[in-house]
Amino acid sequence: MCKVYHLMADIRRGEDVRSGSKQLRSVQPPDSSEHKGPGFCEDDLKPDATPEKIEADGLILGGGPTLDRAGNCSEYLKRLKIPILGICLGLQVMAETFGGRVEKGSIGGYAEVVVEVLEEDEILKGLPPKVKTWASHADQVVRLPPEFRVLARSEVCEIEAMRHETRPLYGVQWHPEVVHTEGGIRLLENFIEVCRERR
Repeated sequence: MCKVYHLMADIRRGEDVRSGSKQLRSVQPPDSSEHKGPGFCEDDLKPDATPEKIEADGLILGGGPTLDRAGNCSEYLKRLKIPILGICLGLQVMAETFGGRVEKGSIGGYAEVVVEVLEEDEILKGLPPKVKTWASHADQVVRLPPEFRVLARSEVCEIEAMRHETRPLYGVQWHPEVVHTEGGIRLLENFIEVCRERR
């Protein structure tokens, strides 16, 4: 079984999402009714846990309100050698940690955003060239960090998805875990496969 933890800022409870023998350990805020998953469990992995306490095959840094409430996520990115997927705030933490820049976006709140896949890579493989996604652009990455490349863009933001050139670090601005996003489960399954291959 592949063990992947999903951290979100100010988390309250978790859920398991299973795909075959793979397990995604997901942590969600209260009242997150739009997120996929069969049920909640009591044990949470908090974003202020030290990197040494994380024993996982992969890590997802999920959404949250602001960069200053992201806990130790920057330390996880620097110190953990496992695959990491940043979603929304997680993407922004990843960008800032490695020298990119995040600024306020022109469109706040959640909305449908059509994303153009520029490079499938291992994380976006199997997705169509254009994907309808659910995203907020209240904050967005405006400068790519060194040693990263852009995987997807939109009319709203030029950096909708990125990855590190050599490390298994990936980030997407949109939320693949919500029902409004096309191909979201495929993206998460792709990430789990990356985690399995790198164990």
